[in-house]
Amino acid sequence: MRKNKGFMLSFTKVLCLIALASLAACAPIPIKKDIGSLNFDYMATGASKPTGKVVAIVSPQFAAPERAQATPSKPTLPFGALQTGSLPQPQFNAQDFYEKEYKGRFSTAIMNSTQEIISKKGFTTKGPYAAFEDIPYGDKKDIYLAAVPFLTVYFEQKDTTQYHCKGLVCTDQGEFIVTGEMIYKMIEPLTGQALMTRRINLSDFAISKSYIKETESPYPSSSLIGGMIDKATKPEYLRDNTDQMMTQALNEFFKKTMAKIDTFISTEELMSFNNDIEKLKDLKRF
Repeated sequence: MRKNKGFMLSFTKVLCLIALASLAACAPIPIKKDIGSLNFDYMATGASKPTGKVVAIVSPQFAAPERAQATPSKPTLPFGALQTGSLPQPQFNAQDFYEKEYKGRFSTAIMNSTQEIISKKGFTTKGPYAAFEDIPYGDKKDIYLAAVPFLTVYFEQKDTTQYHCKGLVCTDQGEFIVTGEMIYKMIEPLTGQALMTRRINLSDFAISKSYIKETESPYPSSSLIGGMIDKATKPEYLRDNTDQMMTQALNEFFKKTMAKIDTFISTEELMSFNNDIEKLKDLKRF
């Protein structure tokens, strides 16, 4: 009887240890997120005398990126490969993250800073307008030019992205590069005639960021030994610096983009269209 009691006690202890290991392994792992801070401040250069002309500010029109997203390497999983349909997917897509979280604020910042640049060039600004078509006919008669930017912002994730799962943690680690292009048009509002078109390359800034995003593995170990290993290797927290890296990249990209726009917009060039604009407006009135 004593032997049976001893056996039962030992067996109970083993069950308790298994339960404790299972509970410890299954408890959610807290996430330590590195949150970035946007800095979309740009000081326009120079200051020209007032020209007496009005320029309408139109919100940037975004074009969808044409290039396909790089395909990350297949994740590596412990204890053999799982079926293809059940493989977990990388958690971070830079393009999607930008579109969802930052595109709107980036657009507003581009518009506001463009307005400041054109004001510094000596023009009175009007708007902003959501699109060129939103400028009322009455305004078009008085507006000298409408500034209409078409912008493409592309986040290219390198195909060297590493994604693997080990124990309770899946790690998505890689690098993304910010590239883009802007087509900047100055349009006579009444006729819709573009008097100036500038294609501005935004892909030569060499802005790249390395990121890491850890998530809990959907495939924890089901065996006793595996559960104990999971418990022993369970991290204190999961790392995620994607927001910080995104904001740093956008801050740099914004300042360099605005510097290029500032260089391309010239008071002398815009005023050189005065005679053409007067002729176009006269033609439209009759």
